[in-house]
Amino acid sequence: MWVRVHDFTEPATVDVFAHAVTDVPESARLLREINELNVASSVPTFYWSGGLVAVKHSLLAASVDCEQLRRVCGAVGTAADHVGTLMTPVYGGTTPFPPVEVARADGESK
Repeated sequence: MWVRVHDFTEPATVDVFAHAVTDVPESARLLREINELNVASSVPTFYWSGGLVAVKHSLLAASVDCEQLRRVCGAVGTAADHVGTLMTPVYGGTTPFPPVEVARADGESK
């Protein structure tokens, strides 16, 4: 995940972004799914660029405080993890981090 400040724009903005899938080929089907994600989501936005699916949220820099930045980083990271895990089996590519096995209450992994 990255945080980038655009202080050369008026008004200044802060972008929080993360890669959901890397090395994924462009296809009409993938782009339709990304469009559907954007229609269903008010925040963050999703896009494909140069072989990767990314997740981004932009904020006005003047309004950013530590708690807001923490929440946005958590939301972007969670969205990237979720979308990446769902997209890679369908469209190919890899997630930036391997999936984590979660132990169920009965001791089995899922």
